[in-house]
Amino acid sequence: MITSSHPVPAGEVTLAFEFISDGGTGAGGTGRLFINGQAAGEGRIARTESFMFATDDESFDVGMDTGTPVSESYQVPFKLQGKIEKLNIELSAPVSNTQETSSDKLEQ
Repeated sequence: MITSSHPVPAGEVTLAFEFISDGGTGAGGTGRLFINGQAAGEGRIARTESFMFATDDESFDVGMDTGTPVSESYQVPFKLQGKIEKLNIELSAPVSNTQETSSDKLEQ
């Protein structure tokens, strides 16, 4: 489980999550949390969903978890007590921990 190293402040906040894959379908990788652009937590994710959710009790929830809890530290539906003003999902071409970035290639 990835947790923040400090609490989310009150008021308007920008939260972000970044995932860097090890590469390949269902592969694990590194997950990073950000609060207002500042790194707030990082951890290992052992594996990801290969294609789609295979059971009827899992979904892509925002603001609550209506399926199986990710950990035993909370109980569903674990509804957010605040208000989500906006949600942006940015997808990019897959970049894995084992691939060279364009800046790596320029340095060589």
